[in-house]
Amino acid sequence: GDIEKKATVPGNVYYEEKKMTADWSASVEIDSLAVKSGHSDEVSGLFVDSTNATLVSCGLDGQLIFWNFLNHTVLEAKQVGTPLTLLHGQRDAGFVAVCGLDAVVRVYDVSTQALCRRFVHESIHNSSTKSVKRQLLDVAFTPDGRRFLSSAADCTVRVWDMPTGRCLNWLQFSAPVQSMAVSLSGENLCVALADANKV
Repeated sequence: GDIEKKATVPGNVYYEEKKMTADWSASVEIDSLAVKSGHSDEVSGLFVDSTNATLVSCGLDGQLIFWNFLNHTVLEAKQVGTPLTLLHGQRDAGFVAVCGLDAVVRVYDVSTQALCRRFVHESIHNSSTKSVKRQLLDVAFTPDGRRFLSSAADCTVRVWDMPTGRCLNWLQFSAPVQSMAVSLSGENLCVALADANKV
């Protein structure tokens, strides 16, 4: 049956949820089918630009798809050639970065859907497990969009320069950096290490 709820938000303003009608359910089903028709394997990342005009999705099928956020049509679909495991966007600069199992970070311009940077996270270790050590775990942009950071299973974080594409620096940690965040000023980097309960 129909579902109707009331809730209170700050300021004693009331709102009433939209009733779940047959038409609404049908539209959700259609939207789900549209997304499924775009990727042939698991979707691993999503990003919406600052104007709610473009939705970007990546998947284990190696596809990077730019969608029209309003009518759900495909603007551009790119086959990267490797399973994509991670997606991260920078709304102010209009960039979206995707990571593949080949340990390459590809940065695209959301407005033009063009590839603008390609960063290869080479392992500092020379061993039979190099492919594992090169696995990318997390990425981050600085707030101004001029620097890009990538962490990998070899316990390093690389700092890249977006205008030139050069690796400016790398940081060595005692364990792989599972997650990281850059402060709003761009001066501090917070990291969470594997098998650790602290930041």
